[in-house]
Amino acid sequence: MADPSALFEAARQASPLRHVALLLGAGLLTGLGQWLLTRLTSGNGIEITAAIWFQAGRLPALRTLGSAVLSIVIVGMGAPLGREGAPKQFGAVFGNLASDLQKLSDEQRRLMVAIGAGAGMAAVSARRSITRAGERETCRVELVTAAPSVAITPAATAYL
Repeated sequence: MADPSALFEAARQASPLRHVALLLGAGLLTGLGQWLLTRLTSGNGIEITAAIWFQAGRLPALRTLGSAVLSIVIVGMGAPLGREGAPKQFGAVFGNLASDLQKLSDEQRRLMVAIGAGAGMAAVSARRSITRAGERETCRVELVTAAPSVAITPAATAYL
């Protein structure tokens, strides 16, 4: 495993021009990437919670995955964005695709997409507190419920 202090030291030694150039490159890449996504994929991007509530968890898979990959790249370039967004999108898309393969009902699809999104959030860190946060996010934000019958599945899958 890499030493975190080595990364900090390398960033500290980089010139200010290099920092500005990297962030400018991240901004340009983001703009170009989003422009390409709108041209090459069908459907508009949709927020995961809105997809669960208003479209029974149906997401435009290519657009959402493209946006997630773009997010990973620009965060890796140093852009100050949250690192949980891309894994949340990946998890939600895989929940959506699994629902398609299994031909699940709309209610089951909503649960699968919410579980995928929560698992993606939990995957950002292996710490138990983050895993629990993914579980709570699934129930609270994505499903807006704390019913025991719905909470059992995210709780069980949060630790896999």
